[in-house]
This record gives sequence, C-alpha cells and structure tokens, in this order.
Amino acid sequence: MTVPRLYENFDLLLERHGDGFRVSVQSPMGGADSVFQPPYSAEELGQVLANLTASDRDLLSSRSPTRLTAEQVGGRLFEALLSGNVRLRWEASRAKVVDAEGKGLRLRLCFREDAPFESWPWELLFDPARRRFLAQSVRTPVVRYLNI
Repeated sequence: MTVPRLYENFDLLLERHGDGFRVSVQSPMGGADSVFQPPYSAEELGQVLANLTASDRDLLSSRSPTRLTAEQVGGRLFEALLSGNVRLRWEASRAKVVDAEGKGLRLRLCFREDAPFESWPWELLFDPARRRFLAQSVRTPVVRYLNI
C-alpha cells in the first residue's frame, strides 16, 4: 500500500448541547449534525482502560488476549461518534476520497472546552464493517485538538 500524498479533512466538532452532546461534521461530502450519546460513563471508561496494560495496547499484535477488548472499546466509540447523517457523510467521503481518488481522509476531532471527551482513547476508533482501527491506516489518520 502506498502512502497518500494528499489528504482531505473530515472535521468533527464535539460539543455540549443542552443536557447532552452534539457532533457536527464538515466533510468532502458536506455537513451534518447528530446527537452524541457517550458509549461509556467516566467510571466505565476508566475501568476498561485500566484493563488495557501497556503491552496490550500494541494493536498490531493479533495474539494479544485483550485485542477483542480494544476492538469493542473502539467499536462502541465509532458507533457513537459516527451515527446517523454523520455516518452517511463518513461513508460517502471515504468512498470518494480514499477509494475513488486514492487520497487519505484525515479524521480531525475538535472538542469544545466544555466537552469532557478530549482524554478519551479516540485512537482506538474501530470500524466494525472494515474490521480495522482507523488510526492504523495511513489512509484514515486520526488527530484531535481543542477548539479554544
């Protein structure tokens, strides 16, 4: 596989909206909004991450006994973050940019100051349809930043 020379951005903004959270996207295939339902409470996420030791976080090792756990954590994050119209934009953007044009699609996660998710393990985002961690592919890198 060759490394893409060009990338397009799939920008996701995660912010508090009333009593809940909203995710908004700007993508090569347009914008969309969706409700974000956190798949974990802070306590649940802490327990899950505590079970992933440093050696278990080596996602390249197919022999890791906790690989399934990393896939489950990342799969739940993926399903929660990319739902509804946001998922449709992701799939359409990926098909156009990655599959048809051979470019990379950079997933950029932006967090408002009041959204408590910046420390979550977004690098574990796992696409269950493709059976792959997004951050493992040069075609779909994951970056994050605070919108200050």
